[in-house]
Amino acid sequence: MLRIFAILGLVCLLTLPAFPVQADPSSDSPGKVLRIVVTENVPPFSQREPAGSLSGFNVDIARKLCQHLHAECTLETQPLAALIEAVAAGRHDIGLGNLLRTPDPERRLL
Repeated sequence: MLRIFAILGLVCLLTLPAFPVQADPSSDSPGKVLRIVVTENVPPFSQREPAGSLSGFNVDIARKLCQHLHAECTLETQPLAALIEAVAAGRHDIGLGNLLRTPDPERRLL
């Protein structure tokens, strides 16, 4: 489990320099809107609450990341199989999902 968190942290660190965001949170100039996608309905990592809001570990990471960067973010869901492709095709900037470390996903992520 610790290995998954380390990989997730590494992915976040490697993708952050690609996103210009406003340096001063009190500035009136808008930063880039980050499009984040999480896996759909994979408790406890991400799930839709009865009221329609998203919750879970990956959702919390996404929100904290946006808060830390002082960035506006949108949050959407995709099936795990579509997550990597959504980011690779440029439809989303960051994808948060839980993958097993196997050669194919690792090659595609690198």
